[in-house]
Amino acid sequence: RYANNNLAMRKVCYLYNDDFTSFTLAQEHPMKPMRLKMVHSLINSYGLTSSINMYYSKKATAEDLCQFHHPLYIKYLQT
Repeated sequence: RYANNNLAMRKVCYLYNDDFTSFTLAQEHPMKPMRLKMVHSLINSYGLTSSINMYYSKKATAEDLCQFHHPLYIKYLQT
């Protein structure tokens, strides 16, 4: 149960980038690129874009990633 029962005033935030769908991840990884494509397609098909806050991400730079990961880890990923 939510403390604020006025859920009608809340808006969903949605982050998307076509690049997400081109990743090849381990089979056991929870993010499924095909699922992302389907969700994005459904959101557009049902005209839900006016009901949500849509954000399109940009590609993170090494400097961006270093805000959350050790620089040596980023360097390892780049090799």
